[in-house]
Amino acid sequence: ALGDAGTQALAEALAESTALESLALCSNGLGDSGALALASPIAQSTTLTAINLSDSRIGDAGAQALANALGQNHALQVLTLSRNSIKDDGALSLAEALAKNASLSSMPTLISIKYVFIMLHFLLHVEISRMNAHIFAVFLYLAVIPDDPLTDYFGGYRLWLQTEEGENIPEEHQIPILHALLQCRPRGAEYALPEEFCRDFIFAHLPPDQGLRLMNAEDSMGRSIRSLARTNRNTRRWAVTYGTFLGRYLIPEGPPEYESGTCVVRFATDVLASDRPVALKIMRRREQFDREIKARETPTRGCVQLLWPDDAQARRDHEEKLCLVMPRGSRTLSQAMSAERFAGRNLQKARHIAQKLAESLLELHESGRIHGDVEPRNAVRMSSSRSSTFATNPSGLYVSEAWRASSRDARSAEDEDWQLIDLDASAVFGDPVTKKVSLGYAAPEVARWHLRNRENADQTLRASAAMDVWGFGVLLYQLLSGTHLFLLDERNNNLIDTRDKAELMKWLAPDQERLKRIRQQSEAEYVESLNGTPSEIEAARDAVSKCLVGNPNERISMRDLLRHSFFVGK
Repeated sequence: ALGDAGTQALAEALAESTALESLALCSNGLGDSGALALASPIAQSTTLTAINLSDSRIGDAGAQALANALGQNHALQVLTLSRNSIKDDGALSLAEALAKNASLSSMPTLISIKYVFIMLHFLLHVEISRMNAHIFAVFLYLAVIPDDPLTDYFGGYRLWLQTEEGENIPEEHQIPILHALLQCRPRGAEYALPEEFCRDFIFAHLPPDQGLRLMNAEDSMGRSIRSLARTNRNTRRWAVTYGTFLGRYLIPEGPPEYESGTCVVRFATDVLASDRPVALKIMRRREQFDREIKARETPTRGCVQLLWPDDAQARRDHEEKLCLVMPRGSRTLSQAMSAERFAGRNLQKARHIAQKLAESLLELHESGRIHGDVEPRNAVRMSSSRSSTFATNPSGLYVSEAWRASSRDARSAEDEDWQLIDLDASAVFGDPVTKKVSLGYAAPEVARWHLRNRENADQTLRASAAMDVWGFGVLLYQLLSGTHLFLLDERNNNLIDTRDKAELMKWLAPDQERLKRIRQQSEAEYVESLNGTPSEIEAARDAVSKCLVGNPNERISMRDLLRHSFFVGK
C-alpha cells in the first residue's frame, strides 16, 4: 500500500508530468483520501489516457472527487474502478460526469465505448453496483445523442451478449451484459432496469429479427432476456409484448392459416389476456372490414363473436390495421372433413353439424341479413373432443384409457359447437350483394350475375335468404355424400370446368345420379356410405333436393328446413 505520504508524493509527481500516458495503482489501498489526492492532477493532466484504480477501497467520497476531475479532463479514455466500495451516490456522480464530459461526445465511437465499459465493470464485478442498473441507464441516456454515431454501435445485438472475462473473475460472473443489467433488482422496481432503457435505447435500434434473437438469447444458466425481464416489474409488460402485433398478439412463424383476395387469417396468442389463443383476420380493404363490422352490430349466437380490447385506443389501433380478432376454433369444417373423414360416412355427425349451421343461418336471417358466403371454410368448430388423448396424474402425462376405448367417430354430437365466420360478404335483405363469390357454393342466380352481368350497374343483384339456402344445400350435400357437387379448385372453391359453370347457370334441380351418392352403408362394396337407415337416407336426399332448387322463389326457407324430417326424425 502506498499510504497517505506515498500517495501525496505521487500526486505531486503527476502534477509535474507531461509525458505519462498510463497509470496502474490497483490493490494499493488508496481509499477515499488517496482518490482525493489524485483527483487534482488527474483533472489537469493532458497526457494520461488510462488509469486503473481497481480494488483500491475507494468509496463514495473518492468517487465524487474523481467525478469532478473527469469534468475537467479531456484526455482520459479508460478509468477502471472495479472491486471498490462505491455506492449509489458515488456511482451517480461518475455517471453524470461521464455524460457531461466534453470529450465524450466528440471522441471517436471506439473511444466512447471504453467509457461505457467503465460502468460495465461496476455492473459485472462490484457487488453493490449490481443495484445501480438504473444509474447505468441514466448515464447511457445522457451520453448517447440520438443522431450520434455511438447510437449505431449500440444497435448491434451482439454487443449486449458480450461477457467480461479475466483470470480473477469467477465463471458465474461472466454473464452477458444485458442479462447482468436485468438482474439488478434486489429491492424491486426502485433499483430495477427501466423499461424505457430496454425499449427505446436498445431494441428501438435493432431490426426486428435481431431484436427477437436478443430477446431469446440465453445465459449460461439457460435464462433468456425475455424470461429475466418478465420477472422485473419495470420491464414485465415490455418483455411480454415485445415482438408482438399490435402490442399483444404473438404470431408463430410459418404460413397463414388461410389467405384469399380479401383477407389473411393468422393464429396468434394474446399475451395480454392470459395467453388466450385467438385468430386474427386482417382485411385488405377498408370496405370489407366495415362490412363485417356492420354485419355484427346485431350479435348472433351462431356466429363467432369478435374480441375487442377494452381500451379505446387499442380498439382504434385494431381498426386502423383492419384487424378482427376472434376466439380460435379447433378446425374449419373443410379441414375436419379432410382430416377426420366423416363426410359421407357418419350420418349422425353430419346431421348435427348441419343443424348447428342451419340454426346459425336462421338466426342471421331473422336479423334481416344474409351470410353471403356459406361454404365449409366459413364454418368453425369452437369446442374440442370430450375424449382427450392424454390425462394427468402426480407423475405427469399418460395416455388416457378413455381415449383408447373410444373410436375415431365416438365424439358425441353434444361435444361439438359449430359456428359461422367470415361476414365480409354479408348484406341486408334487398341490398346489393358483394362481388365476393365462391362459385362452387354460389346459387344459380348468383353465378349468372357473377359470370355475365356483375359489371352492369343495371343488373344489380339483391340479397335474399335463398342464396344462403343454396350454399347450405351444397355444404349439406358434401357432408352426406363425401363428394363435391362440382369439380372445384380447392384454393378458392371456384369451378374449374366451363361445362359445370354452364350447368350451374341453367340449374333446375339435382339429378338422380348425384342424389344416389347419398347412400346407405353396404358391406358388398367399398364406397363412401352413411351409417343410417333407409328412411334416414331418403330424408337426407329430400332435404338436399329442397335446398338445391334452381328457382330461388321455390327453395325451402331455413325455418322450414329445420322442421324437415331429416332434422326432426319424423
